[in-house]
Amino acid sequence: MRPWNASPVNKTAALTMQKGEHHEIIIGCGNDEWENPPRFFMSEIAGLRNGRIVVVGCLYENKQSKLVCRCDCGRYVYRTSKAMKREKKDPDVCSQCYGLALIKRDDHYRRTGKWTEPQSYL
Repeated sequence: MRPWNASPVNKTAALTMQKGEHHEIIIGCGNDEWENPPRFFMSEIAGLRNGRIVVVGCLYENKQSKLVCRCDCGRYVYRTSKAMKREKKDPDVCSQCYGLALIKRDDHYRRTGKWTEPQSYL
């Protein structure tokens, strides 16, 4: 028996014990997304929530059409004011959160054989 800090027994053990690769889910949805907040201006509708998205401010100084929003996961996205004000039955999320919901749905289907909508994982 080998101590825990010794080298692995064989190649298979080495592959299972090594650290995995870090990757991000990248799903192109056409909207710009930022890790850090872009420069934005204050808006009258700051604080408006739609799904997991909260309005932070405006992207342009004199226009209220493009809004800078923050997802609950911490990513910044922009949405139009029309999209934020309308009522939707599906929650509004960033593409990273939606991609994660798709992965969870596929994993659930693989384990149970039951197909569900990705909205149930948001």
